[in-house]
Amino acid sequence: GGGTLAIDDVAKSVDITRTLKKHFPTVTIVARARNRQHAYELLALGVTHLMRETFSSSLEMTGDVLTLLGMPSSEVARTLATFRSHDEQLLMDSFEHRGDVSTLQERAKQARADLEKLFEADARQPPA
Repeated sequence: GGGTLAIDDVAKSVDITRTLKKHFPTVTIVARARNRQHAYELLALGVTHLMRETFSSSLEMTGDVLTLLGMPSSEVARTLATFRSHDEQLLMDSFEHRGDVSTLQERAKQARADLEKLFEADARQPPA
């Protein structure tokens, strides 16, 4: 079985997750995370299905801005998918270093450079 966890109080959501995982260790929880730090806390408790609310709404807004700037919808979709995939991988790669601010900063700096190269390579591709 499983359930959805989508409450506004970060501390309570972590407490509820901890309690659920203690009593039902195999339960699947689909959880909304307020931000990256909240996501790290939920991941540490064994949650594997996360929706980061500020991330998702930021991506949606970015898509709207790119569309308003005249980018074709197929390119908007590809750009957002590339960014989402890259950021989700960064989240998972950074998880083990969540308590080490300097390592997280260095990884974020490298991730920005990698993403820039990704987009530069994508811009050189002929339109589909």
